[in-house]
Amino acid sequence: MEEQEECFDCKIIIAKKELYCEKCLQQQMKKEEEEVKQLENEINELQIQLNQVRDEISKMEINSIEKKNDKIELDKKNLDKEIQQLELDEQKQKNELIKLKNQILEQEHNEDNLWEHINKFTRKLYSLFESNQIADNKLSQLNNELDRLSKLDVLNDLFKISVQDEVATINGLQIGKKGEQPVDWDDISAGVGHLTLLLVYLMKKFMYTYQKIESIELNGSFSKIKIKDEYQNALCTKTLNLYLNNKTSQKDEEEFSDAFLQLYLEFQQFCKYLQDGDILKKRKINLNLPFSMNGMSVDNKILSLKQPATQKWQEWTNSVKKFLANVKALIVANAQFDLSL
Repeated sequence: MEEQEECFDCKIIIAKKELYCEKCLQQQMKKEEEEVKQLENEINELQIQLNQVRDEISKMEINSIEKKNDKIELDKKNLDKEIQQLELDEQKQKNELIKLKNQILEQEHNEDNLWEHINKFTRKLYSLFESNQIADNKLSQLNNELDRLSKLDVLNDLFKISVQDEVATINGLQIGKKGEQPVDWDDISAGVGHLTLLLVYLMKKFMYTYQKIESIELNGSFSKIKIKDEYQNALCTKTLNLYLNNKTSQKDEEEFSDAFLQLYLEFQQFCKYLQDGDILKKRKINLNLPFSMNGMSVDNKILSLKQPATQKWQEWTNSVKKFLANVKALIVANAQFDLSL
C-alpha cells in the first residue's frame, strides 16, 4: 500500500504517537474501500470464468455420450452391409452348385465321359463345401459381433450402477452412509452429479418436459436445480443445491435432502410419462420397475434425511438403493429401445 502524504496536523499527532487527524483518516479509509472493491471485481470475474468452464465440461460430457452412440450405430450399419454381401456370395455359390448338378445330369448319357465329369464335379463340390464352410463361419462371427454390439449399452459403460452392496454406487461413488463410517459428502455430491447427468440425458432423449423443475444446472459435483415458481413454498426455495461439503450444517443437509427429493419426484414423473405414453409401447417395450414409487416414498419408505438421527441415514441409504435399482431398470428399457430402432 502506498504511503500517503500526511498533513501538518498529522505529523504533529504522529510525533506524539497518536492517530491520524479526521481528514487523513477519511482519505485512508476511502483508499482501502477502493482496494476492496477492486478485489471484489476480480473475484466476480473469476467466478464467471469458473461457471463458463463448468458449462463447457457438461457440454463435453453430453457430446461424448452422443458420439459413442453414433459410433456404435455406424459399426452396426457396416456389419449389416458385410453380412448382406456374404449372403449374396453364399447365394451365388448355391447357384453355382445347382448349375454343376445340372451339368452332371446332362453328362450321364455319355458313358465315356461320365466318370471324368463326376470327378470334376466332386472336386468342385468339395471346394464349394469348403468355401461355404468358410463363409458360414465368417457369417457366424459377424452375427455374433453384431449381437454383441446390439446388446452393448453405452449408458452401462458410462454410468456403472451397483446396488448389490450396503450402499448403492454409481461409477464407484457411494450415495449413502456405510455402517459406522463418517458421511463422505464429497463422494455423495460427485455420485449425485453423475446420476443427475444420466437422468438429464435420458429425459432429453425421450423428449420429456420437466413438471416441477424449471431447469437443472449440470456442474459435476456442484449441480443445482431450479424449482418452478408455482411449486415453491416455505420448504422449497427457487434454487436448491445437489451437493454439500464435509463441513455442513443441519440446514444445509436438509436443503440437500429437499433437492435430491425433487430430483427423485421428477424421475418418478418421467417413468410415468414413459409407461403411459406410446414411445415405448409402440415398440412393445415394458418399463418394469422393481420397486414402487409413490410421492415422497420408494417401496413405502420416505426418501428424506429429515428423520430422527438414529435411523435417518440407514433409511435414506436403503431408499437410495431402491431408487437407483429403478434407474437401472430404465437403462434396460433404454437399451431395448435402441435395439428396436
